[in-house]
Amino acid sequence: MNMGQRIKLFERRRSHDLSNKCGIYAIYIDNHIYVGSSEDLSRRMTEHRLDIPKKNRGCRLLHELYKDYSKDDFYYEILEYCTSKERFSRERHYINLLKADCNTAKDPQHPIVYSRKVYQYDNRGNYIREYETVAAAARKVGGSGGNISNAAIQYRCAYNSLWSFIKKEHYPHIPKTKIKTKCVYMFKRESAQLLQEFQSIAATAKYLIATYNLSNDFDSLCSIISYYCKHPSKEYMGFLFSFKNNNPNNN
Repeated sequence: MNMGQRIKLFERRRSHDLSNKCGIYAIYIDNHIYVGSSEDLSRRMTEHRLDIPKKNRGCRLLHELYKDYSKDDFYYEILEYCTSKERFSRERHYINLLKADCNTAKDPQHPIVYSRKVYQYDNRGNYIREYETVAAAARKVGGSGGNISNAAIQYRCAYNSLWSFIKKEHYPHIPKTKIKTKCVYMFKRESAQLLQEFQSIAATAKYLIATYNLSNDFDSLCSIISYYCKHPSKEYMGFLFSFKNNNPNNN
């Protein structure tokens, strides 16, 4: 095929002239771009066709866009052929040249990137602000750049915020996070007397951090509370926690 020609990604055909050829390609969805490379471009296009429609397969950003667009909106283009030795350096070049927003890493050999622009949302999907780099976001929220980068890749929560590498004024997908809506009940360990009732795990975590001056990361504390609510006979900080408003020793 001629380079510079955009072809519908989901067309049912196999480009034999791409078999066993190493090179760099781009996938276009409206104004979004993903850049990749492969030592067998024909096989890689087939893998994209199979992986993009499936959750937890391939690039998560392409999967999210697949839910918002039709198959006919996905196009690919071979940018150049190259040797295996040149592959990653040329891929990195085109990621930066095309400002490929669907690539979560500017360096394909190092997936966690601290220099990429990242967007912050509240837990309802409302846009808060953008940060020029993941590192800047980490400094602002007092968290780990790695955790924020991983959350942005998966559209998930970290440090009581939702993160993404794609900007939208309102994020349409609210993922399952640790900010549950289940009520949490806190009991005295010795007598199993009910001490507090909270509207959510998040509210419980905020109370414990404020009351007992805990240094736990917010998300990790939510996970801990969720665990003890599911195992209400186990003690945490001298208390019992449960999703049920009765004696936890009977659960």
